[in-house]
Amino acid sequence: MPDLFNSQLRQLFILCIILLMGILLTTTLYTFLPGLLGSITLYILTKKQYIRLTIKKRWNAGFTAILFIIVLIILIAIPLFFSFQLVLPRLNHLIDHPKEIISRLELVSKKIEPYFGKKLFTPGKASEITK
Repeated sequence: MPDLFNSQLRQLFILCIILLMGILLTTTLYTFLPGLLGSITLYILTKKQYIRLTIKKRWNAGFTAILFIIVLIILIAIPLFFSFQLVLPRLNHLIDHPKEIISRLELVSKKIEPYFGKKLFTPGKASEITK
């Protein structure tokens, strides 16, 4: 009987250690979680093609993996890079010139005010935006 108790206690202790290590890993690697989820998504999306190339067509697994990485970089990373290159100068301009944003918001507020009966954008809110 004491041997059974010690075995159960040991299992419970190991389970607690595994749970604590899982919590510790999750909290310390939290910043990498989006990348992990993205890689899982890409794996799910490309698994069928990978299996078709490696098993049915008998391609080398390493070569196929490198090919998939290159193709996914071309299809995802390069268009994202260029879209950021197009958008960032406009965002920088908006950040550098907040008065233009405020004047446009006041114009929209004046147009919307007759329909709702309330001012959506007040000078007090304008001062909060420029802070």
